[in-house]
Amino acid sequence: MRVYNILLRADRMSWGQSMPLFSELDVEGQSERLMQMIGCAIDQLPDLESLIPVLQVLGRRHLMYNVMPHHYEIMASALLSALAGALGEEFTPSVSHAWVKVYGLLAKVMMDAAAAGPVEDEWLYAFI
Repeated sequence: MRVYNILLRADRMSWGQSMPLFSELDVEGQSERLMQMIGCAIDQLPDLESLIPVLQVLGRRHLMYNVMPHHYEIMASALLSALAGALGEEFTPSVSHAWVKVYGLLAKVMMDAAAAGPVEDEWLYAFI
């Protein structure tokens, strides 16, 4: 949940008067889904061909939540901060670099898919 606690603080500071992304967020549920997705993505890294379509659907779904490219940067910072806090001394520069690369790949695929726009009938996959 630490990632979303950091995001909630960043959300309040970054958007000010605009509608915050996380105003009605189920922090516990969303944190669990985020960790599940990151775990699945890491497990599937050796098989990028199967991971990419899942990330593309996820990226397009984030359009419904008004997620913009700069939000992915905020998420990266929150994730790295949470990992650094959780891992302590084990969060070495090489571990940080690996996480930056993995998150960068995931975020790029999602952002590219979102930029291409929604796909007809994609709502059928909303519960995957």
